[in-house]
Amino acid sequence: KPGTKTLMRNTDGTIAIDASGRDAPSKNAGITILNTRNITDKPATAPFFMTKQDTKTLFVRYMERGTGHIYELPVGQSELRKISDTTLTKTYETLWGQNGKTLIARRLDDAGLIENLYSYIEEAGTSSTTIGVAVGKITSTKISGNVKTLAVSPDHTKFFYLNKIDNDFVGYISDFSGKTLATRKTQTFSSPTGSWNISWPNSNIISFLTKPSANIHGSLYFLNLKTQGFEKILGEINGLMALVSPDAKKILYTASTKGSISTYVYNVATNESVILPIKTLVDKCIWSLSNSDLVYCAIPTSVLAGDYPDDWYQGIVSFSDEIWKVDVKTSRTELIAGKNLFQSGGGVDVENLSLSPNEDYLAFTNKRDSTPWIIKTR
Repeated sequence: KPGTKTLMRNTDGTIAIDASGRDAPSKNAGITILNTRNITDKPATAPFFMTKQDTKTLFVRYMERGTGHIYELPVGQSELRKISDTTLTKTYETLWGQNGKTLIARRLDDAGLIENLYSYIEEAGTSSTTIGVAVGKITSTKISGNVKTLAVSPDHTKFFYLNKIDNDFVGYISDFSGKTLATRKTQTFSSPTGSWNISWPNSNIISFLTKPSANIHGSLYFLNLKTQGFEKILGEINGLMALVSPDAKKILYTASTKGSISTYVYNVATNESVILPIKTLVDKCIWSLSNSDLVYCAIPTSVLAGDYPDDWYQGIVSFSDEIWKVDVKTSRTELIAGKNLFQSGGGVDVENLSLSPNEDYLAFTNKRDSTPWIIKTR
């Protein structure tokens, strides 16, 4: 593992440990409790922020998992708008194009196989809050091949997908090109294994993370799209979960440690890891879009002994989270939303985070029931 320095301090220099002995957010954390709401009580895919160019209004958009119908909420308002009533049952994931009009819907077909649909939303002139009123349609094209995983570019204009071809796994880049799936695709990667968690944090970097498991050494690699180089960045870390910063210079990561977890930040240039005064899985975090030292994280109020992240992935363990802002350079923390704000829903086990462009709103889904939420961060 890279050289590790211990840095677990409050802003006054004292050690940041709470009464239970777990890593705790700093005692000098500023507290900001603001608006929070459950967008709908129906299971949905990860919410996506978009700004409509004609009105400059900020919306959060999502797909209902059971029906495939698409809804949007004007941020700061209360009424949902129905955008499409095209039925795509058993949709469990959506990856959105830049303007929210194109998306890839991942669903299970009648045989229980994964189907990947490049979709375009044909919106009507007005949207409706009345359930059952047809206001728009989706036209879809199936992405051919045995697609194992996908990732969207930071600007949401392109997507990468890994396709199994014979005994190899081949990576392609294609465009969110409009109404139909682009016929042109560029091969950028080939591997004998397809067991990767893939993300596209930086315009020039696609990250490849081995599937995390508590008892297996994990590794993180960078594919440089300019040089086509494939470089190992982190490795030999049990239960490795990683979140790469937008500039690809820092990596927030979680390691499995003797039945628990520890959270670190790794500096790619200096090859140094610093332990942070928080204890969370980095799947519950998102980097700031404007400050390379800030992350927003959902932090469990308690972490019981277990095999992580396996127990969480498999639903053996569920968490009750609070939302914090963390400065990875100073270890200063700021509470955004305490657990009391989520009591009406029985607590939230946060995943699939998304930030609005100005970082004044954060959206996510509750892993317990897949319902989407939105909170005001300031």
